[in-house]
Amino acid sequence: QPEEMNLDDEAIGRFSIKAAMSTGKQRFQILRNRDWRQIIYPDPGSGDDQDATVKGPDGTGHASCWSIEVQPSRNVIMIDLELWEEDQSFSDDRKSRSAVSKMKVSWRSIRKQELSEQEVFERSRPSFYLVGSWDCFMRRTKMRFDGLRQCYVGRVPVPVKGCEFFQILSNGDWNSILHPGKHEGGMDASAQRGG
Repeated sequence: QPEEMNLDDEAIGRFSIKAAMSTGKQRFQILRNRDWRQIIYPDPGSGDDQDATVKGPDGTGHASCWSIEVQPSRNVIMIDLELWEEDQSFSDDRKSRSAVSKMKVSWRSIRKQELSEQEVFERSRPSFYLVGSWDCFMRRTKMRFDGLRQCYVGRVPVPVKGCEFFQILSNGDWNSILHPGKHEGGMDASAQRGG
């Protein structure tokens, strides 16, 4: 599930989050109001680091993520999102804010934090998300790992009657979709990976 960023400095509109990460390359995006149709992401043509042009919020940046190379010696990362608006100051009601005219995303390593074996295991395990026709494939629902059955499970709202279609995104990536080998498949259909 998305983790909420905190309004750090209302004077300049800075939202921040501090996270302990596994070492190696980690990728992230930012959602406004937890809405996958309002993604803030790096412009694919300008790279995936702190100098990348910030795009959004919109629903077209599913495949574009920032990348952080996390070092073992400093694995706690502070991520900042700074917003500038035209002619309006920030209010406490985030949902009523107008569109921003400029955004900047930056991050910095602040300290080392040892992760437990369980945390390392959980963070190294792949994640899977359900998308489907019940909301026009707009929202990703994270599946959870069921240790007893050794499989991933997910729950989504569907009507009592009718037919719905769905796909599974590996690590939430629209370029890595798990789908049946034919146009429509039932529970016995084999899964394939594709974009």
